[in-house]
Amino acid sequence: MFLCLKTTGDMRERSWQLARRVAPLTAAFVIGFIIWTHVTASTAFFLNVIELLAILAVLTAVWLVYEHRDGFAFAATAVTIGSCIIAIFADLYPNVMVSSTSPAYNLTVHNTASGGYSLTVMTVVVIIFLPLVLAYQSWTYYVFRKRVSSSDFRPEPKVSPAAEDAPPGPGAI
Repeated sequence: MFLCLKTTGDMRERSWQLARRVAPLTAAFVIGFIIWTHVTASTAFFLNVIELLAILAVLTAVWLVYEHRDGFAFAATAVTIGSCIIAIFADLYPNVMVSSTSPAYNLTVHNTASGGYSLTVMTVVVIIFLPLVLAYQSWTYYVFRKRVSSSDFRPEPKVSPAAEDAPPGPGAI
């Protein structure tokens, strides 16, 4: 979907055709992943809100791909990816990493947390540098906002210096 947003012409059409073919498979994979994650990591019977959001977002993305709504389909895929990642952490909480040998060796949120001084230093670093990173990302998105076409990569026709200095031919205005 990103290529559909950023290209024109034949490349955009081919990207959309590929997205149409891949969308149902992607939806099946995401739904299977969410169900597998829920069954193996969660203790609840019903899906939580984040897992449900991932499934609804991927189904919406498939529908929007078929409707040829590139921007909204791209946004729906972004929501799908984000909610799948959040679902993993929500289902594993309070575990960060699960041990394959014994549950006693699981890494949890509490035993992997940094000390107070480290968290204070990182908070100051984030307060200083996060606005700079966000400003840089905004500028980058602004610079690369237009669609790219194949004509952007074609070399300019070379005009010989003699042709520039020659007087116009008969009938030229």
